[in-house]
Amino acid sequence: MAEQRAELLQGTLDLIVLKLLLASPANGWDLTQSIQVVSKGALDVNYGSLYPALRRLEAKGRIRGRWGASENNRRARSDADV
Repeated sequence: MAEQRAELLQGTLDLIVLKLLLASPANGWDLTQSIQVVSKGALDVNYGSLYPALRRLEAKGRIRGRWGASENNRRARSDADV
């Protein structure tokens, strides 16, 4: 039963991430902020859940990550191309 719940939660997070990335490319921090705003604080997704979801989606070929410069000119990864 716990395994089914974990798969359901993973699938739900994957769908939320895909929906947000359809709107615009984003990095992990942007995604967590967007989830907070869209859910009006009801969902609090931590990086320990988000980054595995991004890796899962990338491994399945659903998204492609890319590297670029952040606002402070540091190298940063944004996940896009849904």
